[in-house]
Amino acid sequence: MLRSADMSELWILPHDSHQPIELDSGVPGRSFFSECDDGQQPAVVRGGAALWPLKGETATNICARFPGAPMRVRVSTATDENMCYMSGQCFDEYLRACEDRSCLDAEPLFVFDNDMGGGPVSDFIKQSHRMPSFLSGSANLLNDDVFNRAGIPRALRPSKRWLIAAPARSGSRWHVDRALCSAWNALCSGHKRWALYPPGRAPQGVRVVPKGKGDSKAIGPTALEWFSKFYPLLDEEERPIEFIQSPGDVVYVPSGWWHCVLNLDETLCITENFTNHEIIIGAANRRVVRYPCRCRRCTNAAASKAAVQNCFAFLPTKGEAGARWAEHVADDSTELQQALRSLGLLSNVT
Repeated sequence: MLRSADMSELWILPHDSHQPIELDSGVPGRSFFSECDDGQQPAVVRGGAALWPLKGETATNICARFPGAPMRVRVSTATDENMCYMSGQCFDEYLRACEDRSCLDAEPLFVFDNDMGGGPVSDFIKQSHRMPSFLSGSANLLNDDVFNRAGIPRALRPSKRWLIAAPARSGSRWHVDRALCSAWNALCSGHKRWALYPPGRAPQGVRVVPKGKGDSKAIGPTALEWFSKFYPLLDEEERPIEFIQSPGDVVYVPSGWWHCVLNLDETLCITENFTNHEIIIGAANRRVVRYPCRCRRCTNAAASKAAVQNCFAFLPTKGEAGARWAEHVADDSTELQQALRSLGLLSNVT
């Protein structure tokens, strides 16, 4: 079904769909912050990246321009994600095969590259885009971005910026960005269909299972499978916030929000994560990090309180590096340390 799915209906939103906050490209930083309820509500800024030199550039063009460049490609399954590398030329051939439907992967591969393709590709991308102006003017959002904190060794900083080049029918399964991140996503070409749920609400068809040490992972269908199988079963009040992103549009995803993205055609975009003191402390104060988990371990009447608390909507960075990253961030203030401990990210720190 997924290999031969007709996506024409997915280009059309229901007339009564739940919409995000929608702003125009001229919105100043302060207005953006207040319009989005202190950065807690998702928004679409129409034309927010319309003046980028990269706007209009396609995934096929990038691959053809840099045929020898190594592209980092995401390979997803229901329970795991892995990465492999393909040359620009090979991925260009793959994109063309997807377009003429000689390749019908149920879940097409896509470039998800935190090195922006490396070397000349990285240089070209960095010169052709910039921080959206409404965010660069939002001091409350971007001030003290802990990813840029000088005291944290680069090896301990989670990846924060990605180039995404993808064929139609590919996409991101339901997930929450790690390390308490908010994110912006600017689309250079193509169209994406988005769905979002607020913190505390696991989407239909998604299970969250503990991995130990306070970490968790979400297991669920592909983006196309969810929109094809689960979305039609939702009552109106159960539907997510949903919209279609067009070239030049910038999407803002607040910390903790679930989101799923389906590429309706070939797309090229830049996305970047960030988090700051206000986001981390606000998450702890709102107490929205935990939500009813349907996994067998947590629904068992004998499950311990600690086991239930392992199911987080905010997911920490992986393993020991993540714990050390949290320790570095906690050095900034007692309030921040208390917030990180409350969120389960400093459980091993006395």
